[in-house]
Amino acid sequence: MMHRKSLSLTELALAIALLGAVIMGVTAFDVGSRHFLQSTERKAQVVNEATLVLDHITKSALTAIGDFEHAALWRGTVGDVTGLLMKQDSNGNGVYDTNDDPDPPASGDRVVAYSQEGYNIYFYPNYAAQPGTREILSRRGVAGGFQIINATSNRLGVQTDNRVGLAIVLRSNPAGLTEPFTNPQVTVQTTIEAPGWSVQ
Repeated sequence: MMHRKSLSLTELALAIALLGAVIMGVTAFDVGSRHFLQSTERKAQVVNEATLVLDHITKSALTAIGDFEHAALWRGTVGDVTGLLMKQDSNGNGVYDTNDDPDPPASGDRVVAYSQEGYNIYFYPNYAAQPGTREILSRRGVAGGFQIINATSNRLGVQTDNRVGLAIVLRSNPAGLTEPFTNPQVTVQTTIEAPGWSVQ
């Protein structure tokens, strides 16, 4: 007579329990990894968008033109809100001249503007001539998230705003509360400076 070895009920229950623990551990690791990846992707999207908005503004500032009496960059009213305006070199000669006059801008001047209304951050490609024409740079701006945080004056002490600090605050879902994993908020800040003074 041959004795057959078989699993007892206790051994079978123990094997199932161990297998369940292993499967739960792998599943928990997988779910945690996916959650971390999603939260990292959300934050990266917000950071990228904020950086693109700031780069757009900085590039416009590089073509801004002014002199000791006329600001190249200034804080002003854009629509119904306070925004950042930049006078552009109309003829591309790099010198503030009569083609870039008068100040404040008239309909013939080339002025770009940036502002935030609601959750949207806007760019106005030709604010003086076409104040209603605008492009949305971001739909993730939190309330008060477009901040002109400091303005300086030129070496004669005249307030010109040719150098301004700017902070942009974006959130994955600007209407929701900040939550690091599901609704991250990002603040990017820089100092924007118009090119050197042009004096005739």
